[in-house]
Amino acid sequence: MKRMNGTKIISLAVASAWLACSVSIFSGCRSGESSGIDLGNTAAVEPRAADLSRQLFEQTNRLRVSKGMDALRWSNELAEVALCHAQTMAQKGRIGHVGLVGRSEQLRERGVVSRLTENVAYGMGHDAPVLVTVEGWNKSLEHRRNLLDERVTLTGVGCALTADGFFYFVQLYGR
Repeated sequence: MKRMNGTKIISLAVASAWLACSVSIFSGCRSGESSGIDLGNTAAVEPRAADLSRQLFEQTNRLRVSKGMDALRWSNELAEVALCHAQTMAQKGRIGHVGLVGRSEQLRERGVVSRLTENVAYGMGHDAPVLVTVEGWNKSLEHRRNLLDERVTLTGVGCALTADGFFYFVQLYGR
């Protein structure tokens, strides 16, 4: 796990290698299975978390456009799955890509994507957690590859906040 600007960012390459060696099943939330929270409406979950998700989406597109790339389109389906994973990480107090294979299969079966990648981050004590996160991802080869992948056209972001001030971000990229 790498530490960048006070935010820990797990390496997708390490997580992918671990996933390839293990049997991973989707054990997170599915629509309607998230303790009564309507995952389709992130604003109803936590207004600040929904605002941070929106900011991360916008900052990602600012970065892509500054590199001469197309902006990504928002996907409610990807955001729902990303939010569920962010909530799971916050509840467990752990960050990682556990369940990515299952999330990918679930979204493929629903016809949402044919390709799925993911960036995750967490931290606390930042005045601008979105900027710190995107800057950290942009400095990491694996995360930058996901941010700037020309093959992806969709994204969804989930953010969960804990009572002790930690934020957990999940951004899914698909096509």
